[in-house]
Amino acid sequence: MIYFITVNYYSGELIARLIDSIRSQCSTQLACQLVIVNNSIADHSLTNLIKAPSQDIWEYFSVKLINSPDNIGFGRACNLGLEWVYAQAPQAIAWLINPDAYLPAGAIAKLWQLQQSHRNLSIIGTSVYDPKQRQYFVGGTFSPDTGLIQEEFGAIDVTDARESELIQANHNQAAEAVNNQIDWVSGCSLVINLAQFNHCPMFDPDYFLYYEDFDFCRRYVCQGHSMAIATQIHVIHQTSALTSANPGFKLKQEIYSYLLSLSKHAQKIALIYRLLRIFGVALLQIVVKPKVSIAKLQGVLLYARYSFLGNPSSASSIKNDR
Repeated sequence: MIYFITVNYYSGELIARLIDSIRSQCSTQLACQLVIVNNSIADHSLTNLIKAPSQDIWEYFSVKLINSPDNIGFGRACNLGLEWVYAQAPQAIAWLINPDAYLPAGAIAKLWQLQQSHRNLSIIGTSVYDPKQRQYFVGGTFSPDTGLIQEEFGAIDVTDARESELIQANHNQAAEAVNNQIDWVSGCSLVINLAQFNHCPMFDPDYFLYYEDFDFCRRYVCQGHSMAIATQIHVIHQTSALTSANPGFKLKQEIYSYLLSLSKHAQKIALIYRLLRIFGVALLQIVVKPKVSIAKLQGVLLYARYSFLGNPSSASSIKNDR
């Protein structure tokens, strides 16, 4: 069985589409279960999704709903799902997928076949396409010396206030079944082979949104786990309007998480340089782009607060796996 984990935040209609894309690929040989971690208790749109219309249609597919106490962020919500799956089947395959993503035909069978021939891989990423079938993620790289976190077809550099804008590059690279020349994979579609872990793998609770996937990959790779991206397996990601409903909050969290990631994984000089650059650019933008400037400064202050006071809710429950 493959366990899918997704996090709901007022995304019932999108999750219905995700369910259809998974359920249509399940069979006697390949049963699936979708674990929905509900970060929006007031959202009642999930009620009908977890009711099976008839036993024959849902024979090889089921849904488990886990209600979080509040909106606890993406990483912590994923942890609730991972802990539940690990308790049921510590040798299972857990496929984390965004609620606004869905699977093309044949994706599950391809992943299963790949996993059978690459059992040593602890973390497997997939390519990500937009609804127009344009590929925009095939792995990420990281330079601890400069603090630059890059996607293969673009760079994430929040110091320039290009909120996750992707810079198009060469799309004619030859696709291989597995590419391990990467430093991180996207949490939009991230497969975890639980059998490779001595403890349930967890996202760092210091993160609320953004870069938790980067931290997850870097932390476990540094502990000796193997990781690769399956370039011939992809999901289709249609960014939901929820992600842009509050751009100020989004940018604040992105700045905070970016600096947090550098403090955990980059050289100290890179962190200082990026922090000062973000702060300086924010001050220069205070007149022409006051909302952007304020959001950046709030992100810096949020990181400063973390640096001095820590995150009291994180509880540092992450175990070293090797």
